[in-house]
Amino acid sequence: SGFNNAGVALYSDNLEQFATDPFVLMTLSVAFIVGGLGFPVLVELRRRVQPHKWSLHTKITLSTSAMLLIAAPILILLLEWNNAATFGPMSTIDKLFAGWFTGSSPRTAGFNIVSTGEMTDPALLVITSLMFIGAGTASTSGGIKVVTFAILAFVLLAEVRGDSDVNVFKRRLSPAVIRRAITIALLAVGLVVTAS
Repeated sequence: SGFNNAGVALYSDNLEQFATDPFVLMTLSVAFIVGGLGFPVLVELRRRVQPHKWSLHTKITLSTSAMLLIAAPILILLLEWNNAATFGPMSTIDKLFAGWFTGSSPRTAGFNIVSTGEMTDPALLVITSLMFIGAGTASTSGGIKVVTFAILAFVLLAEVRGDSDVNVFKRRLSPAVIRRAITIALLAVGLVVTAS
């Protein structure tokens, strides 16, 4: 369930009873992070050990995933640290593990170790944004995918800088790739708005 990014737990409280169990939290984290990279990235990592030989897709997937795996848990920790209904009663080390798990799970697996309904609105916005982004291409998670998100960020950065080309890892992105990323993102926004 973790590797497949299904987020299915065998307990009625999802994984809340394991909120302070680092062994369970870290084991599941490794499973859903690896599963969330996507099969093309996993195959490439198995075949090519040297990072300078990775494809652009793998480089973008790994770097964007790493950035989100750092930023999201920090944001969740800051937003939930003193929330008496979630992280507040936990010890400092338990808060760190809970922040890690709560910040890394929504993008892929969707497990929860604290009551989502008790979280602050800003933390829920972070979680919703992570769910919208999703994980790697050809993984079993949802979302627009990290590569699409990264391409949109690179397009935005190029536009702000006034660059005519969008360059990523010393390679120029083709207009077709940029159009595809914009189309996917706008269709996803439209779907979310319509469903909401």
